[in-house]
Amino acid sequence: MTEANKTFIESMGTEYLSVSINNDNISLKKIIRIKNQADWFVFHGHGGISGGISTRLLKSLYDRYSWSPDSLNIINKNVDFAIFSCCFAVGISYKEATPKREIHPNSSAITWRNKLGNNTVLLGYSTSIPGTYLTKSLFNFIESLKSWPIYPYNEFYKKQIINFWLSINKDLYFSETNSMHEDLPDVSRDEIIEAYNSILGVTAVYKNQYFFLKKRRGDDFDNANSSYLSDFITAELDIKDFIVDK
Repeated sequence: MTEANKTFIESMGTEYLSVSINNDNISLKKIIRIKNQADWFVFHGHGGISGGISTRLLKSLYDRYSWSPDSLNIINKNVDFAIFSCCFAVGISYKEATPKREIHPNSSAITWRNKLGNNTVLLGYSTSIPGTYLTKSLFNFIESLKSWPIYPYNEFYKKQIINFWLSINKDLYFSETNSMHEDLPDVSRDEIIEAYNSILGVTAVYKNQYFFLKKRRGDDFDNANSSYLSDFITAELDIKDFIVDK
């Protein structure tokens, strides 16, 4: 694990060695890449509705580095998966006061998709998520990946991993709500599910598609209470009108 800084995030896991020599006769600065770029890039920290991400410095509970997608000059050569283990960073928002639900072009999921490019799968969340849940879901996902085929992942496996990411979070969500109900028998299960409802904001983006969980019945964007895993399925939203590939 590496403490995040702007250079590390812009290089998406690639490490560089900077060497400077200065004396009376010579002035030389050389930057050398000492590691290949990561296939998997994981950011575990904090996120905001605008897509900005931040992390507290290890030496302090209060100092924090923060970055918005637009402030980063990311060099993405071959990152296959980018996990944003934080709130809000992979979400779709909607314009206010419009007759229909119109997608806002500056939604965090679209901004990061345009920043990272066509071949990187984004995995994350569209809502506020409890920190302990983020840690558990990330651990469960990484541990379970050990049984997957080795690199390189083709198109088929990338889409399978998207479904796997959504499924891991869905399973953990129901495990957490069941556990809370056992600890708080006087609170109805529906009330507990409603309190944890934001956790079902698990999302993914790949190419021109936005993936999320929705109820099998009802409005496409209704993640309302449900007592059954089978009530939730993976849905896709086409965002090609907002994609800018350089």
